Amino acid sequence: MKSEGIFSLAPGTNPTFATAHHVDAHYCSSDLWVGDRTDRQPNSADPEGWFFSGRRNVAVLFEALAELQGLTDAPDTQVLLLGTSAGGMGVVGNLDQAMAALPATAAAGRLRVVLDGSWVADLPTDPPPPDADRWGPLHSACAERLSAAGQDPVRCVIGTEWWPHVAPLGLPVLVQISGQDTTQVPVFGIDTPAERAAWQSTVRSSLQPVPWVFSGGHGYHVVAIDPLFHRGPHGQRFVDLLDRFWRDEPPEQRFFRYAPR
Repeated sequence: MKSEGIFSLAPGTNPTFATAHHVDAHYCSSDLWVGDRTDRQPNSADPEGWFFSGRRNVAVLFEALAELQGLTDAPDTQVLLLGTSAGGMGVVGNLDQAMAALPATAAAGRLRVVLDGSWVADLPTDPPPPDADRWGPLHSACAERLSAAGQDPVRCVIGTEWWPHVAPLGLPVLVQISGQDTTQVPVFGIDTPAERAAWQSTVRSSLQPVPWVFSGGHGYHVVAIDPLFHRGPHGQRFVDLLDRFWRDEPPEQRFFRYAPR
């Protein structure tokens, strides 16, 4: 397993979760964890096809944790469900499965969610956006709503499109996203200083409905499994906000810039 950030066993680096049970779900389906296929799908990488079965993998993951590792929906069970990059999209697309596997834990607020580097503020019209719903809807209710309104359900990758469907679930959610995300900026063709400034403003505006936010105004991608997890002034780091989020302190939105390295 990884040894940095949320998976570190060093209390000095990871004081809240160093002694927790760590589970790392490997991303091997290339489908944002929403594919529900059981047959091979030919593609440019392999004419014989790949299995786009991410959603089924999530279902088996929860079954295996219960049957083989002793995970129970007990009164003292606490779960942090964290997705980095595409994994954050997968968390959104599989919240229904997580809540079905742990209904009492979810209802009691003991199932908490972190989305790390996966929030999408908007989709520019040029260049065309990635075909993010080719394997299945990121969020079925969002896809149904947009389709009924005559809009492309691919827009459900946008945070403000799926958030109205997730917020009513009552699950505590912390979003981490850079205002200059190094994955999104090149994909969306954001090049000039003016475009970067406008994108950063769009990111910040899009996050206003989210109670818990951690967002740096410089270029990076994920934090949870990166040295950035515990970098910065004490009390202002991601690890510090994560600890307050886990302990159910009052929500906080933090926009900042890291000091130069």
